[in-house]
Amino acid sequence: MAKIYFTIFLLILSNSLQSQFKIIPKFKHLKIIGSWEFQSMEVLTYADKLKTNKIQKDEKNNETITFHKTGLISYTSLENNEKNEGEGEWLIKDDRLRIIMDQDTIDGKYNLQDDVLLISMRTSETKTHFAHIINITYKNKSLK
Repeated sequence: MAKIYFTIFLLILSNSLQSQFKIIPKFKHLKIIGSWEFQSMEVLTYADKLKTNKIQKDEKNNETITFHKTGLISYTSLENNEKNEGEGEWLIKDDRLRIIMDQDTIDGKYNLQDDVLLISMRTSETKTHFAHIINITYKNKSLK
């Protein structure tokens, strides 16, 4: 009889402990896998005066990127009614996202919140270029 009470006690204890601890997924970056639709891009240029340029998704400018489990990334874009397609590789380490396509490499921080992906890139000033920050926002296409 004591064995049954002890078993019931352990079951109750384990249920109450599970509700107190939140399980954090080990591979949270896997949430990036899927298709993402471009929403906006903001470029902050630190010249003599701060300049801000913002591009919004519209009929002539849109893009869809797809992150595949294999580390492949593919994209389809429409810029001024000209369609482009391509693919490359992606990888994540901590809060950093690197995308390598053709001759271009995007290296920045990323943030996933709800169904929004924010990629932020920062460059320092050089002798030939001003410092700037680029923020690109995508919306998860499957959660529209």
